[in-house]
Amino acid sequence: MKKNLCCFAALYFLCYALFSQQEKESLIWFDNIIKPYNLEINSGTKYFERYRTSDDNHHFLLDNKFNLASILYKGNWYHNILTKYDILEDNLIIIINTTKQETSITPDYNYIPAFSIKNRFFFKLNHYNTKGYYEKIADVNDYALYKKSYAEKLKKIRKSSTFFIFKKRESFFLSKKNELLPLNKKSEWIEAFPNQKKTIKSFFNQYKSTELKNKFYIDLLKKLTR
Repeated sequence: MKKNLCCFAALYFLCYALFSQQEKESLIWFDNIIKPYNLEINSGTKYFERYRTSDDNHHFLLDNKFNLASILYKGNWYHNILTKYDILEDNLIIIINTTKQETSITPDYNYIPAFSIKNRFFFKLNHYNTKGYYEKIADVNDYALYKKSYAEKLKKIRKSSTFFIFKKRESFFLSKKNELLPLNKKSEWIEAFPNQKKTIKSFFNQYKSTELKNKFYIDLLKKLTR
């Protein structure tokens, strides 16, 4: 039975958002008692960086560092996990401290439906032809606005040496009823809201600079659905 996307994403978001600080601290305390390397989430494939690139170029969401994250793994939340989100492969990489050394691993993608990092929330969506994690950036009335971050890989050869350059990209989507609609240009907004063509054109003409796309799209969605 096909689940409703909005309910699916809202459920995980609600589970996390309603987690009291006391409950969260209790889980962290419990995780520490049983030793971090014994946690169920600390199983997966050992991670190796496959791409040679410059220090300031990478294929991770935030930076080429591990940041504290909360991960929903096999139905349980794990907090304060040192994590990097690989937007090229659409996988999480975490650090585990074994009895001997610190190791980077990739947990099984199939067991992680949601996670949060730096107060940003990501979900797998169950719409047709969706893959990877989508960041939920707004809930407006009965609509949800998502952003998909990804990286493009460019191979370079210089003096018989091969290296890679990664260019980050992002796409926006609207969850409307049981559909996931692209919202990356004016024509797609008009297609999603055909009865408000005039309002959409006016908004795009008034705010020609769309560099801050998150705010631009959230403000437009609020205007169209109020």
